Amino acid sequence: MIAFTPAQLRMPVKQSWTKKNGQVVTKEYQAVVFPRNGCSFSRPEYKYNPDAYSHGGISMQELFVPMAVLRVKPQDQGTVVIQKLDVPAEVVEGGPLTAYIHVRSSQEELRVDLEASWSNEPDPVVLPGQVHYLKAGLQVFPVSFVPDASLATEQERKTGLLKRTLSVALLFRDGRKTVRRMIAADLTVRLNLEKVVRRVPPALGSILGMTPKGMR
Repeated sequence: MIAFTPAQLRMPVKQSWTKKNGQVVTKEYQAVVFPRNGCSFSRPEYKYNPDAYSHGGISMQELFVPMAVLRVKPQDQGTVVIQKLDVPAEVVEGGPLTAYIHVRSSQEELRVDLEASWSNEPDPVVLPGQVHYLKAGLQVFPVSFVPDASLATEQERKTGLLKRTLSVALLFRDGRKTVRRMIAADLTVRLNLEKVVRRVPPALGSILGMTPKGMR
Protein backbone atom coordinates (compact mmCIF):
# COMPACT_ATOMS: atom_id res chain seq x y z
CA MET A 1 0.00 0.00 0.00
CA ILE A 2 0.94 3.68 -0.29
CA ALA A 3 0.65 5.72 2.90
CA PHE A 4 0.44 9.48 3.45
CA THR A 5 0.16 11.60 6.55
CA PRO A 6 -2.92 13.84 6.84
CA ALA A 7 -0.62 16.88 6.63
CA GLN A 8 0.75 15.76 3.25
CA LEU A 9 -2.79 15.60 1.84
CA ARG A 10 -3.89 18.75 3.70
CA MET A 11 -6.56 16.81 5.56
CA PRO A 12 -7.65 17.33 9.17
CA VAL A 13 -5.91 15.22 11.79
CA LYS A 14 -8.96 15.19 14.07
CA GLN A 15 -12.71 15.28 13.44
CA SER A 16 -15.67 15.35 15.82
CA TRP A 17 -19.42 15.09 15.25
CA THR A 18 -22.56 14.47 17.31
CA LYS A 19 -24.91 11.56 16.72
CA LYS A 20 -28.69 11.83 16.91
CA ASN A 21 -28.63 10.40 20.44
CA GLY A 22 -26.29 13.20 21.58
CA GLN A 23 -23.15 11.10 21.69
CA VAL A 24 -20.03 12.96 20.57
CA VAL A 25 -17.75 10.90 18.36
CA THR A 26 -14.12 11.90 17.83
CA LYS A 27 -11.73 10.36 15.34
CA GLU A 28 -8.02 10.94 14.92
CA TYR A 29 -6.15 10.06 11.75
CA GLN A 30 -2.48 9.14 11.66
CA ALA A 31 -2.28 7.94 8.06
CA VAL A 32 -4.22 7.81 4.82
CA VAL A 33 -3.41 4.69 2.80
CA PHE A 34 -4.16 3.59 -0.75
CA PRO A 35 -3.77 0.12 -2.28
CA ARG A 36 -1.16 -0.23 -4.97
CA ASN A 37 -2.15 -0.82 -8.57
CA GLY A 38 -3.84 -4.19 -9.01
CA CYS A 39 -4.45 -4.62 -5.26
CA SER A 40 -7.39 -3.94 -2.99
CA PHE A 41 -8.12 -3.85 0.74
CA SER A 42 -10.08 -6.68 2.36
CA ARG A 43 -11.92 -7.38 5.60
CA PRO A 44 -11.33 -10.93 6.82
CA GLU A 45 -14.51 -10.90 8.94
CA TYR A 46 -16.63 -10.56 5.81
CA LYS A 47 -16.85 -13.73 3.73
CA TYR A 48 -16.37 -12.24 0.28
CA ASN A 49 -14.91 -14.45 -2.42
CA PRO A 50 -12.64 -12.98 -3.53
CA ASP A 51 -11.88 -10.64 -0.62
CA ALA A 52 -13.42 -7.21 -0.95
CA TYR A 53 -13.66 -4.05 1.09
CA SER A 54 -16.97 -2.28 1.65
CA HIS A 55 -15.50 1.02 0.47
CA GLY A 56 -12.39 0.24 -1.49
CA GLY A 57 -11.20 3.71 -2.47
CA ILE A 58 -12.17 6.49 -4.82
CA SER A 59 -14.51 5.79 -7.75
CA MET A 60 -14.27 7.31 -11.21
CA GLN A 61 -17.32 9.46 -10.48
CA GLU A 62 -15.55 10.90 -7.43
CA LEU A 63 -12.27 11.32 -9.27
CA PHE A 64 -13.47 13.55 -12.10
CA VAL A 65 -14.05 17.24 -11.45
CA PRO A 66 -16.97 18.64 -13.48
CA MET A 67 -16.14 21.78 -15.44
CA ALA A 68 -18.06 24.18 -17.63
CA VAL A 69 -16.18 25.81 -20.52
CA LEU A 70 -17.65 29.13 -21.69
CA ARG A 71 -16.71 30.55 -25.06
CA VAL A 72 -17.42 34.03 -26.41
CA LYS A 73 -19.75 33.96 -29.36
CA PRO A 74 -17.71 34.76 -32.51
CA GLN A 75 -18.37 38.22 -33.89
CA ASP A 76 -18.89 36.83 -37.38
CA GLN A 77 -22.24 35.54 -36.17
CA GLY A 78 -24.90 38.16 -35.68
CA THR A 79 -26.66 41.16 -37.11
CA VAL A 80 -23.65 43.50 -37.05
CA VAL A 81 -20.06 42.41 -37.62
CA ILE A 82 -16.98 44.62 -37.18
CA GLN A 83 -14.57 43.28 -39.78
CA LYS A 84 -11.55 45.50 -39.15
CA LEU A 85 -10.26 48.86 -37.93
CA ASP A 86 -7.76 50.59 -40.20
CA VAL A 87 -5.42 52.99 -38.39
CA PRO A 88 -2.53 54.83 -40.10
CA ALA A 89 0.86 53.39 -39.27
CA GLU A 90 2.01 56.80 -38.02
CA VAL A 91 0.90 60.44 -37.91
CA VAL A 92 2.86 63.61 -37.19
CA GLU A 93 2.29 65.63 -34.04
CA GLY A 94 -0.42 68.22 -34.58
CA GLY A 95 -1.82 66.45 -37.62
CA PRO A 96 -5.19 64.69 -37.86
CA LEU A 97 -5.57 60.96 -37.51
CA THR A 98 -8.35 59.27 -39.47
CA ALA A 99 -9.21 55.65 -38.77
CA TYR A 100 -11.73 53.64 -40.77
CA ILE A 101 -14.02 51.04 -39.25
CA HIS A 102 -15.41 48.38 -41.59
CA VAL A 103 -18.87 47.17 -40.58
CA ARG A 104 -21.12 44.53 -42.16
CA SER A 105 -24.86 44.50 -41.43
CA SER A 106 -27.58 42.03 -42.31
CA GLN A 107 -30.40 44.53 -41.71
CA GLU A 108 -31.61 47.72 -43.32
CA GLU A 109 -31.95 51.02 -41.46
CA LEU A 110 -30.42 49.64 -38.27
CA ARG A 111 -29.32 52.39 -35.91
CA VAL A 112 -25.90 52.05 -34.31
CA ASP A 113 -24.21 54.37 -31.83
CA LEU A 114 -20.47 54.63 -32.38
CA GLU A 115 -18.28 55.33 -29.35
CA ALA A 116 -14.53 55.85 -29.58
CA SER A 117 -11.68 56.64 -27.19
CA TRP A 118 -7.92 56.35 -27.04
CA SER A 119 -5.98 55.17 -24.05
CA ASN A 120 -4.19 57.50 -21.68
CA GLU A 121 -3.34 57.46 -17.99
CA PRO A 122 -5.12 57.91 -15.68
CA ASP A 123 -8.25 58.30 -17.85
CA PRO A 124 -8.86 57.58 -21.54
CA VAL A 125 -9.58 60.42 -23.97
CA VAL A 126 -13.20 60.09 -25.11
CA LEU A 127 -14.02 61.21 -28.65
CA PRO A 128 -17.36 62.66 -29.78
CA GLY A 129 -19.98 60.00 -30.42
CA GLN A 130 -21.57 59.24 -33.78
CA VAL A 131 -24.93 57.84 -34.90
CA HIS A 132 -25.25 55.84 -38.11
CA TYR A 133 -28.08 53.98 -39.82
CA LEU A 134 -26.71 50.86 -41.43
CA LYS A 135 -27.70 49.36 -44.74
CA ALA A 136 -27.43 45.69 -45.57
CA GLY A 137 -23.89 44.90 -46.64
CA LEU A 138 -20.48 46.42 -45.97
CA GLN A 139 -20.00 50.04 -44.89
CA VAL A 140 -16.97 52.07 -43.85
CA PHE A 141 -17.13 54.86 -41.26
CA PRO A 142 -14.31 57.33 -40.51
CA VAL A 143 -13.20 58.29 -37.01
CA SER A 144 -11.13 61.50 -37.16
CA PHE A 145 -9.38 63.39 -34.38
CA VAL A 146 -6.12 65.14 -33.54
CA PRO A 147 -4.16 63.26 -30.86
CA ASP A 148 -3.20 65.56 -27.99
CA ALA A 149 0.60 65.34 -28.01
CA SER A 150 0.83 67.29 -24.75
CA LEU A 151 -0.20 64.07 -23.00
CA ALA A 152 3.08 62.43 -23.97
CA THR A 153 5.26 61.32 -21.08
CA GLU A 154 8.86 62.44 -20.60
CA GLN A 155 10.06 59.05 -21.78
CA GLU A 156 7.95 59.32 -24.93
CA ARG A 157 9.40 62.79 -25.58
CA LYS A 158 12.85 61.27 -25.42
CA THR A 159 12.00 58.49 -27.85
CA GLY A 160 9.96 60.80 -30.07
CA LEU A 161 6.97 58.44 -30.27
CA LEU A 162 3.62 58.55 -28.51
CA LYS A 163 1.97 55.14 -28.60
CA ARG A 164 -1.62 54.56 -27.55
CA THR A 165 -4.58 52.27 -28.32
CA LEU A 166 -7.69 53.39 -30.19
CA SER A 167 -10.89 51.61 -29.12
CA VAL A 168 -14.15 51.72 -31.06
CA ALA A 169 -17.51 50.32 -29.91
CA LEU A 170 -20.81 49.92 -31.75
CA LEU A 171 -24.07 49.70 -29.79
CA PHE A 172 -27.33 48.56 -31.36
CA ARG A 173 -30.59 46.91 -30.44
CA ASP A 174 -31.11 43.23 -31.23
CA GLY A 175 -34.68 42.50 -30.21
CA ARG A 176 -35.05 43.51 -26.58
CA LYS A 177 -31.37 43.53 -25.71
CA THR A 178 -28.60 46.03 -26.41
CA VAL A 179 -25.57 44.51 -28.13
CA ARG A 180 -22.07 45.96 -27.95
CA ARG A 181 -19.36 45.18 -30.50
CA MET A 182 -15.80 46.35 -29.83
CA ILE A 183 -12.51 46.51 -31.68
CA ALA A 184 -9.14 48.12 -30.91
CA ALA A 185 -5.92 48.98 -32.72
CA ASP A 186 -2.61 50.67 -31.87
CA LEU A 187 -1.83 54.23 -32.94
CA THR A 188 1.52 56.02 -33.12
CA VAL A 189 2.23 59.76 -33.16
CA ARG A 190 5.69 60.98 -34.15
CA LEU A 191 6.54 63.85 -31.80
CA ASN A 192 8.32 67.06 -32.77
CA LEU A 193 11.58 66.85 -30.81
CA GLU A 194 12.37 70.51 -31.49
CA LYS A 195 9.18 71.68 -29.81
CA VAL A 196 9.57 73.08 -26.30
CA VAL A 197 6.92 71.67 -24.00
CA ARG A 198 5.89 73.90 -21.10
CA ARG A 199 5.34 71.72 -18.03
CA VAL A 200 5.29 74.55 -15.42
CA PRO A 201 1.82 75.17 -13.94
CA PRO A 202 0.31 78.52 -15.12
CA ALA A 203 0.10 79.90 -11.60
CA LEU A 204 3.82 79.37 -11.06
CA GLY A 205 4.76 80.52 -14.56
CA SER A 206 3.14 83.93 -14.03
CA ILE A 207 5.62 84.84 -11.26
CA LEU A 208 8.79 83.40 -12.77
CA GLY A 209 11.19 86.05 -13.99
CA MET A 210 9.83 88.81 -11.72
CA THR A 211 12.38 90.90 -9.80
CA PRO A 212 11.73 91.89 -6.15
CA LYS A 213 11.04 95.63 -5.67
CA GLY A 214 14.15 96.17 -3.57
CA MET A 215 16.44 94.91 -6.36
CA ARG A 216 15.03 96.98 -9.24
